[in-house]
Amino acid sequence: MSITFKPYGGEVFYHVDDFPYHLLSPSKLVTGKKVKYHSTFMTFDIESTTITASDRPEGFMYIWQAAIGETDPIAVHGRTWYEFFEFLQRIRAIFHPTAGMRLVCYVHYLAYEFQFIRNLLNFTEVFATDKRQVLRAFADGIEFRCSYKLSNMSLDKFCKYTGAAHKKVVEHFDYTKTRTPETALSMIELYYCYCDVVGLHEAIQKELESDTLGTIPMTSTGYVRRDCRDAMKSNGKNWNWFNRCALNPKTYTLVKEAMRGGDTHCNRRYAGEILEDVDCYDFASSYPYVMMCEYFPNSPFVSVGKIGDGKFRKYLETHCVLFRAYFRNLRLKDGVTNPYVSLSKCTGYSKKNITCFNGRVMQAEVIAMTLTELDFEIIGHDYTYDQIALSDVHIAARGYLPEELKDQIRDYFQAKTDLKGVDSYLYGKSKNKVNGIFGMACTNPIHSEIRLEDNEWKEEYPDLVKALLDYKKNRNNFLPYQVGLYVTAHARRNLRDIIWLAGGGNVYNDTDSCKTWGVDIADAVEEYNRTYVIPKAEKFKAYAIRPKTGEKVYMGIAEKEESYEQFRSWGAKKYAYVQGGKLHLTLAGVSKAKGVKQLDSLHDFRLGKVFVPDCGRTTAWHNDTPAHYITVDGTTIFTASNVAVMNSSYKLGVTDEFIESLQVDIDTLNEL
Repeated sequence: MSITFKPYGGEVFYHVDDFPYHLLSPSKLVTGKKVKYHSTFMTFDIESTTITASDRPEGFMYIWQAAIGETDPIAVHGRTWYEFFEFLQRIRAIFHPTAGMRLVCYVHYLAYEFQFIRNLLNFTEVFATDKRQVLRAFADGIEFRCSYKLSNMSLDKFCKYTGAAHKKVVEHFDYTKTRTPETALSMIELYYCYCDVVGLHEAIQKELESDTLGTIPMTSTGYVRRDCRDAMKSNGKNWNWFNRCALNPKTYTLVKEAMRGGDTHCNRRYAGEILEDVDCYDFASSYPYVMMCEYFPNSPFVSVGKIGDGKFRKYLETHCVLFRAYFRNLRLKDGVTNPYVSLSKCTGYSKKNITCFNGRVMQAEVIAMTLTELDFEIIGHDYTYDQIALSDVHIAARGYLPEELKDQIRDYFQAKTDLKGVDSYLYGKSKNKVNGIFGMACTNPIHSEIRLEDNEWKEEYPDLVKALLDYKKNRNNFLPYQVGLYVTAHARRNLRDIIWLAGGGNVYNDTDSCKTWGVDIADAVEEYNRTYVIPKAEKFKAYAIRPKTGEKVYMGIAEKEESYEQFRSWGAKKYAYVQGGKLHLTLAGVSKAKGVKQLDSLHDFRLGKVFVPDCGRTTAWHNDTPAHYITVDGTTIFTASNVAVMNSSYKLGVTDEFIESLQVDIDTLNEL
């Protein structure tokens, strides 16, 4: 039956049997690209328990909750899927949704809930970005959408970011407790369920202040893509530029091979050591700065055929160059402690006798990779080799990104500066847009089609020639794929400037930051900013102006941040530090907040350290089963396909190759 939360303002959490359906009525319709949508929308969520049944874990739902309305949502819950079916049937009878006139239902991380309902509802459309990564799904008039993809935030953060009145009640819910549909839930547990759907509904309402359900993007990057597309369309010459830079199957393949993200690594000389007084330098808006100030391919990549060393070197100075390089006896130069070449980016058919440190190549008898001239410059600075052979050398003219695109980046950066400390929601939105520019630029234009067919996920790869032609002809597209390649390449090259200033004192770097120890490079970094970054930023107007002081805030400068009292790293994304007297942890796969609670000090952050299952690390099993019944604690439960999620531990470790590469005895390090 319905619950009234008297301690929380008297809010009512209706049961499906006494839900006030009479308060709902067909709402106005808004127009989307191909269909119309009711302006009334729903949010939906489930809570589940995992048990071990037969030979593998199985999950099942013990309560579902939804909120529906246009502005003031009414919340409802049920304990069985039959009650959910009844609720949907009553809702459909009110709104009469169809394939062309849909009712939207947002689910935070739809991929999870979809696994529970995929065999319970009649889904006729499923759009997924990867197997099991469902972005949108349609069943009998209801379009389910993923609000996690829309926000790129946890539900807790999304509700706080949008100023939703109902926040996630995270501290009052024990996820490890086994519950069934007949388990009595406490008032705080029920309020937790209530807030999940009402808070999400309020967050979506905030996003709809500047959109409708027909225009709101499906992903967080979609906001940026829409703004930049509109800006680019304001000048017809940009369409000519987009077409002029079109890739063919060969150059697309080379770009995809050369595409690489940020440069994240630790110094093998100091790996595992506890270092005192570590300085930190961060690039301000590194990727936006690159897009504002650095050069990009401004013509199609064309093959130069066989080429001599002299001409190749000249092209490296004057053109964007994309090529495959084959090295013999590649090896790090003396004193270089942070290898640049990533083994994962080296082509598989040309590898022989390779020595790595944490996935980075220190030496190789034979190795091949696809590079840009920027990557090649870094390799030339940090490595030596006996021979190099080239193939598939392509060049493009250098130029700068269209001014209309840069204007949009400036607007984002200025808005972020104007709103800091003034309006937290709009500031956060502007900040997210600044950060989203990179995601937009690096999006692969060629996607495989992911289908759910006969209860199995199937992936079909498109014809590359046709897909590239379709991408070129589509007027909604405006940014060549190679732009993303050069955004990250320039950012890695710029980061190397600080790494090289620090030399062996660079103890860790990650995309746009560098941590140093034992060297004082503050003056050198200031000189770098003054003589290199700021003149470029001035030339291309890569700055914002503070509204009160008129001071310029530059993109791209290397800023010295608060130092660490102590720092210890065991590899990429494996480090802990003390800052301001407080211990912090960054460990891939482990919650920062939960994991750090299991550390006594940096001395405790040693190899073999086991983070127990409450560290935020989980393991998931996907069970693609048809509808069936199970019995748990004497309760018969109707269920179907599901996800079983179990907390798991994490043991801090490194590979034997990592240990062999260290310049200090591992047992000595572990005793620190």
